[in-house]
Amino acid sequence: MIYTMKKVHALWASVCLLLNLAPAPLNADSEEDEEHTIITDTELPPLKLMHSFCAFKADDGPCKAIMKRFFFNIFTRQCEEFIYGGCEGNQNRFESLEECKKMCTR
Repeated sequence: MIYTMKKVHALWASVCLLLNLAPAPLNADSEEDEEHTIITDTELPPLKLMHSFCAFKADDGPCKAIMKRFFFNIFTRQCEEFIYGGCEGNQNRFESLEECKKMCTR
């Protein structure tokens, strides 16, 4: 039997792997006397999004307009500004910081 995943589920699987399985930076030195800070699951609360589209990366689209918009960044867990081209893109795009916070944060 062949199983398929929606793009959103595949994205979530990738995000979970990146956030939960990366033990240390790839360029970390192996010296024993050097300390590395590792953030554990107990220190960082799980990311619970109100809408799955809040996990999409900022997408400026193919058009060339310059429109200030906001998107939710899953890595910083904050709404951030980006420049939208005026067409296409995705649903993680809001006209105001307040709208972004209302839709993607608790």
